[in-house]
Amino acid sequence: MLLGLPQVKTGRLRGVAVTSLKRSSVIPDTPTVDESGVKGYDSNAWYAYLVPAKTPPEIVAKLNSAASSVIRSPEIRERLIQQGAEPAGGAPEELDRIVREDIAKWGAVVRRLGLTAD
Repeated sequence: MLLGLPQVKTGRLRGVAVTSLKRSSVIPDTPTVDESGVKGYDSNAWYAYLVPAKTPPEIVAKLNSAASSVIRSPEIRERLIQQGAEPAGGAPEELDRIVREDIAKWGAVVRRLGLTAD
């Protein structure tokens, strides 16, 4: 979701940059942070349905199919796009890859900054 999107669309705010590596389809004239000079900058929010690790594969497949059908529906897809989301959906293995990459990326940031949870 793009924070401030309604204000950018009405002209009350000017979008400086989006944080993904790809420009937003909703505000395509707004450059990315990468294009603005911070090379490789990529920060995205994502949402997913998660189930316990030992959930049977056939249940995972059924839930994934149902969720994907909702995301692909024209009405839901359009509503998400208008809010600045880039609806994707995909295989559970793709989500696993994304989660692992984010843990590695943001874990390195936490360690580099010496952050703790207390």
